Amino acid sequence: SEWQVFWKITLPLIWSSVTVNTLLAIIGSLQSFELIMTITRGQFNTSTLGMMVFATAFGGGGATASGGTVAGMRQGYGVHGAVRGRADCHGHLPGHHEENGGGSVMGKIKNIPFRVFCYVLMIVFLFIYLFPLFFVANTSLKTSQDYMLHPTSLTTTWAFDNYITAWNKANFGAYIGNSVLYTAVCTIASLILSLLIAFPISRKYIPASGFLYVLFLCGLFLPSGLIPTFQMVLNMGLYDTKLGYMLVMTGVNATSVFFFTGYFKSIPRELDEAASIDGCGYLRYVLTCIIRPWFPWACSR
Repeated sequence: SEWQVFWKITLPLIWSSVTVNTLLAIIGSLQSFELIMTITRGQFNTSTLGMMVFATAFGGGGATASGGTVAGMRQGYGVHGAVRGRADCHGHLPGHHEENGGGSVMGKIKNIPFRVFCYVLMIVFLFIYLFPLFFVANTSLKTSQDYMLHPTSLTTTWAFDNYITAWNKANFGAYIGNSVLYTAVCTIASLILSLLIAFPISRKYIPASGFLYVLFLCGLFLPSGLIPTFQMVLNMGLYDTKLGYMLVMTGVNATSVFFFTGYFKSIPRELDEAASIDGCGYLRYVLTCIIRPWFPWACSR
């Protein structure tokens, strides 16, 4: 049945991916705890716990772990489908290829509980992730009086003027421009740095590449070092500047190096040798040949 194929074949294939992403989720929750405790000056209370849960579920750690888990599940279900199709062709699974033609119908009927469970689970997770967005959008369309009287009810006023007022009074244009600038510069710079570090480590083109790889893995379990970084930026006179913020946010992410190294190991080394024979330099090869198949995968990360 579908349950037997999943538990005995698919789950063992994706177990390593699930384990790694579970560790990433734990690390993300610990980093969120450090950040929130720093902001609240160690005054841990119920609201602090709520902030930590929200940051873990919808922040970087939770998103990274969820994305990695989904990628592992997609890979596992590719094998799951292949095994299922092969078993169906050979008649190893019950309820298929019966002489009277009713076996396939019975097989589909047996798969209904499994499919219903999967859809219900996806709907539950979809609701959990979309409810905060819906709540914010619903609240933004209320007038001040309506919000004071009914803070959690559905809006009935539909005050779209709130967006115009917020845009003009809160200077949202500058906020959005800064967000686009910081996000673009920091993300592109971090990805390029991670690419230039992960590729030679995966190919062992530099001495002690295995040690460096383990060192980056150890960095996953270390705290983010928020307070020392803040003190360093403060002493360098870069506090409250665009350059200081971009330097802090731009860096080699240990998680990116971990995933990129595993991806580059799947690229045949013969491509490196062919490019070298054709006279292609190392930097040109990385930025033109390697970055093309790597770019869509990096965007998903």
